[in-house]
Amino acid sequence: MEDEMETVTAGGAPDSVESTIASARRYRDKVLADLPGLIIHRGDHIVHCNEGLARLLGYQAPDDVLVLPSVLDLVPEDALVAERSAYAECLAGVTRSDLRRTKRRRADRSVQWFDQLLEPIDWGGEPAVLEMLARVRPPAGFTEMPEQWQLLQAAIDAMPNGVLMLAGDLCMEG
Repeated sequence: MEDEMETVTAGGAPDSVESTIASARRYRDKVLADLPGLIIHRGDHIVHCNEGLARLLGYQAPDDVLVLPSVLDLVPEDALVAERSAYAECLAGVTRSDLRRTKRRRADRSVQWFDQLLEPIDWGGEPAVLEMLARVRPPAGFTEMPEQWQLLQAAIDAMPNGVLMLAGDLCMEG
């Protein structure tokens, strides 16, 4: 019977049901890691969280996020004012079509950068905020140094003034 389940193929394809299942699980984990996480909240109260968001933030399951006292528990202190303002605008019905760059506190208390979309929605007959978070992907030139890229991004975001980057010929970088 076990011989019937084995698949012998050329080119490195899986040779058993177990290895096929293991390969499918690895693929599923990679896909889930790249999907945006969704969280729905009203005021401070989290009303829904999907598995993708729980995974992005290092939690075992959505229920681990749902039991947090406030959605603001996911926001580092230095980003609280901006997030409160963005959430209030969204709850008031303001729709922004642009991505925001924001940071979130993970389950292990580390901080990670994300791209964020906020959408005002109706949840159970009341206004709520649909927040989508996706991992920030560093530019191609920084793939070898993600920690340095995050430090540079944090420094730029913390500056009260704009940043102008000039090339060697003193022309503005795109």
